[in-house]
Amino acid sequence: MILSDDSVKSRRVVVGSRGNMDEQEQKQRQREYQKRWREKNKEHINNYQKKWAAENAERVKGYVKKRKKVPAAYRREEKRNWMRQWREKNPETNRENNAKWRAENKDKISLMKREYKQKNRERILARKKTYRAIKSGEIKRPNACSMCGKPGKIEAHHEDYSKQLNITWLCALCHGKTRRVEFIASQYQLVQP
Repeated sequence: MILSDDSVKSRRVVVGSRGNMDEQEQKQRQREYQKRWREKNKEHINNYQKKWAAENAERVKGYVKKRKKVPAAYRREEKRNWMRQWREKNPETNRENNAKWRAENKDKISLMKREYKQKNRERILARKKTYRAIKSGEIKRPNACSMCGKPGKIEAHHEDYSKQLNITWLCALCHGKTRRVEFIASQYQLVQP
């Protein structure tokens, strides 16, 4: 059979329009089709899975691991602890990664600093006034924590930033505990009507 040039060109266009679909578009269409098929055949899939599990009970026992349901907060705390340990073991790599991130994200850092200054104007002023008062000798930093009595590096804690020189002197541990308690209390009050 001999085809004229016109018919060949028209066939190429038709074939070309289908064939020009790039791989991503094809994969996307395939995923959408599979999703629709699974939605239509949920019951069939569930029955098949149950039947297969019943026939292969010994294999299934090997797959199933009994895991305790761990709260998300605990998993976050575990991850934090793991990261803290990793940083302690790899200080050089951590320092390099931080320096690299800071070099790549200078705009982001300056934006974050600007936003922090705008949101926490009162806090910054209280810290500056406290620093100046300590330097001038108006306030003397004690040697021990006012909560636990532990000597060492003592930090200034402001209950209320509008009362800039009303300071409680705490060690780092007590200061962190106080801040966490205040944060949780503020979150709880937001939830309550």
